[in-house]
Amino acid sequence: MAIVPFIEPKRKKQYLFLLLGALIIGALFLVWNYFTTKPAPIISQPQPLPEIKINFEVFKSPILEELQLFEVISSFEGEIGRETPFTPY
Repeated sequence: MAIVPFIEPKRKKQYLFLLLGALIIGALFLVWNYFTTKPAPIISQPQPLPEIKINFEVFKSPILEELQLFEVISSFEGEIGRETPFTPY
């Protein structure tokens, strides 16, 4: 019975080495497939673009004519900020 505790850690190490080996082999397989795959063929003739038509009649709508421009905002006059912003008021 004294031999059993020494065998179990050895088995755990064996399983860890097998798992590590499997992970390394899997990673190498994925890298190999990534670099050896052929790229998709490039289409030699470009496809024609569809014709674009803009409807300018929308700008003549009465709703757009009723819109007003914003007022001009004057620049700020006065003292800006505080000398030490972290002090309480």
